[in-house]
Amino acid sequence: MVKHMNLTRCAVAVVVMSLAAFAGPPPSIVAPPGQSKPWVPEPPKPPKSAFPPSGWKFKRGEPGKPAILLIHGLAASSGHWTSPAETWSIKNGHYKHWKEPKNQSGKSTIPKIEGGVRSIVLSKVDKHADEEGSFWNYLVGQGFTVATWNQIPCMDTSDMPSQKCLDSDVFDTAYPTAKEALAFLAGSTTEDIALVAHSRGGLIARKLLQEKDLPIARVKWVVTLHTPHHGSSMASKGNQFQKAIAKPGDAIEMGWVPSALRDAAKKLLPDAGSKLSKTIDVLVVLTGLAGAKELDANGKLYKDIEAREKKIPGLKFYTFGGTSPRLAKLWARVYSDGGQNWKTRPRELLDFPADMKVPFDEVKKGGDLLVTHASSKLESLEDEHFTNSLNHAEVLWNKKVQKKVAALLLAAPAEAGEATAGEDDQEDDADDDTGNDDAVDAGAR
Repeated sequence: MVKHMNLTRCAVAVVVMSLAAFAGPPPSIVAPPGQSKPWVPEPPKPPKSAFPPSGWKFKRGEPGKPAILLIHGLAASSGHWTSPAETWSIKNGHYKHWKEPKNQSGKSTIPKIEGGVRSIVLSKVDKHADEEGSFWNYLVGQGFTVATWNQIPCMDTSDMPSQKCLDSDVFDTAYPTAKEALAFLAGSTTEDIALVAHSRGGLIARKLLQEKDLPIARVKWVVTLHTPHHGSSMASKGNQFQKAIAKPGDAIEMGWVPSALRDAAKKLLPDAGSKLSKTIDVLVVLTGLAGAKELDANGKLYKDIEAREKKIPGLKFYTFGGTSPRLAKLWARVYSDGGQNWKTRPRELLDFPADMKVPFDEVKKGGDLLVTHASSKLESLEDEHFTNSLNHAEVLWNKKVQKKVAALLLAAPAEAGEATAGEDDQEDDADDDTGNDDAVDAGAR
């Protein structure tokens, strides 16, 4: 009996010692050298997929519809998908360049001279660039599960980012966050996944397809919007671009104005140019980024992606490309009827930056200002390519493109026709063209 009790005590002691060994040294016995606090074991860290990336936005949709991961481009943020008009690079863009100013009429005690310039008008901010017209809002409204995030958190701002922030936006910094985003989305839903990417985001999507530690088998669609699949000239010609667009007034010819009125007409141009200067500032910043210089078709980034790339059976790959390099337009309101009962009509002064003789193929040879149409194609992987008459930014809020993407992901028949800037406007904005003699008629209406 005593022997049995001793054996039992020994067994209990062995169990206690084993548990103690499993838990680590007792706090009262072992402490790190030079520290008085007792040793406390750290809890195990969960895998990265257990944490959402910075700025994570997620909206669960209807069962059976694809889960979409929206991948933004260089110098952008999740806001470019959810509310483009509030982002630093788009909020001052005068993208309603397809809409001519309205005619004006009025009365004056001083007779007006036919052919004279009443005011200079800059194209307006496109109302569809707000949250209501965003890609995010449309896809959520169609019942898709949708997610997006910020690759570089400091880019999520309505003000110009700091130089340090701009310099940090390079591919090797942005890409790891995409792996986290895809892993987190895969863990949040059981649906098949679609990658919808804008600009440099398309290169990120291509690299994600090569990852062996991600659930790539669940990715059934890739859609790239205006991605530089074969590089962009802004990687090597940024300085030339800055010089070419610095003085838009120099490209305006006003020889058609009566000579006696020409000096007065030219005095209106600096004010109009100041309104355009914010757009110019954004372009200068974008073409000078370290991340832009990585978009050299012969650079390391492209070679690394292409070296391991192959077509994946069962994956549908669609590409979209734009053919409009236009960012804004300037018009002159010209007196078509003189005298005291006067009327005006608009006359185009400047198609910006197409009239600036920019040394970019993206402007000269059919591109969206930052990416040529040819570069937006990826013949080695794509199942179908779609062309639109949009610039690099407009594709983010164009309703026709949004409908096309949704149709592709639902395997619906393709819709015919191009996605055209302004085509989906059903009514005009309420203009305040009442004849007020403003030197510059610009800004949102």
